[in-house]
Amino acid sequence: MINVFTTGFLISAGLLVAIGPQNTYVLRQGIKKEAIFTVSTVCFLCDTLLMTIGVFGLGKVINDNHIALILLTLVGFIFLIWYGYNALVSAWKGNDSLIINSKEQAEVNKLKIISTTVAMSLLNPNVWLDTVAIVGSISLSFAENMRIYYLVGALTASFVWFYSIGYLSSGLSNILSKKKVWQVLDLCIGIYMLYMAFMLLASGFSNGIFS
Repeated sequence: MINVFTTGFLISAGLLVAIGPQNTYVLRQGIKKEAIFTVSTVCFLCDTLLMTIGVFGLGKVINDNHIALILLTLVGFIFLIWYGYNALVSAWKGNDSLIINSKEQAEVNKLKIISTTVAMSLLNPNVWLDTVAIVGSISLSFAENMRIYYLVGALTASFVWFYSIGYLSSGLSNILSKKKVWQVLDLCIGIYMLYMAFMLLASGFSNGIFS
């Protein structure tokens, strides 16, 4: 049981640590000190939904469906290119929206923040590939009655990750909110997003998805 839980935790943690659009949004909200608990909770709940349906069936369906894998890979490639391009533009121009004004804190539109968080989580094809296809397919190596422990391990990693980066970035906001610091972060994020996009495409070819 412990081994199954640990496997789920490590697989999920390995996928989560890679900085992507979802993680970047959590970091930005943490730096701005806006609705950190809400954003972290929505990300965790989205992971709970996707990992659960991945472990209990949809992961195998997606992996067995050649057209679904092609679509997820291509849309994921486009999504990462678009996000990487915008991060590079932001790095070039600078992003004043992260500068915190302690005297006048703008009123947070929680509905907008929740909808954006859901979009970053559910409309990002890479999240589906990670949580449903990968986490779900690996669960198939365990007996059916053990998969719940694998799922709990994966969700524990998700819980720890999102709340940690949200509140840690908030604690370091005085440093991270500086324009030059975030320009460097945006540059690194943009380059990494483009790298991930081409690695995703290359993986599609090497794994025979496009054959």
